[in-house]
Amino acid sequence: DTLRSVFEQTLLPYEVIVVDDGSSDNTKKIVKKFDVKYSYQTNQGVAHALNKGIKESKGNLIAFLDHDDRWLPDKLQLQVDLLNQDNAIDIVFTQIENIATNDFVENQVEITPTPLNGIHKSTFLVKRSSFMKVGYLPLNSATQEFLSWYALAMDKRLVSRIIPKVLVQRIIHGANQTLTNRLVKSDFPKVLKEVLDRRRADRVK
Repeated sequence: DTLRSVFEQTLLPYEVIVVDDGSSDNTKKIVKKFDVKYSYQTNQGVAHALNKGIKESKGNLIAFLDHDDRWLPDKLQLQVDLLNQDNAIDIVFTQIENIATNDFVENQVEITPTPLNGIHKSTFLVKRSSFMKVGYLPLNSATQEFLSWYALAMDKRLVSRIIPKVLVQRIIHGANQTLTNRLVKSDFPKVLKEVLDRRRADRVK
């Protein structure tokens, strides 16, 4: 479903890279059905996988999509249109909606029924040149690698906008990595502390 949503875009991507982070399911078999570059690595975590995909990519724009999320058909088109309208913009997000797939999830996880402003990997589109001003995703977080990167991007004054329309669906099924990691131990407070400490140090300078 995730890959199908990519290839149903009204503006097709220049390339699609699937980084398999040591999966033990049928990822490789599923991927073969699509025109993608398949790249395997032993399990190293999300940040390593995203960085690997970026290094292997060639396009001038970069977008991420988690394996259990979906893009709606005009997601890329509307984002590229906005970038073309204003050259000062570095990053474009969209709104996102959470969709629970079963009763267990609905009973265990608070699902916000209204659209959310999606500062989230799967809504993200960035100019490659802007991304490299920040650098690759930090490797110091198990679940908040994108938040850590985005905080660095804001420190460097990258300009971001949010399209006020739901263009991404986040599928909540109970085995989501960020969900299961959070139930064990969230590293959100650690990342937040690192951001605040860095900003305090910058002010002292």
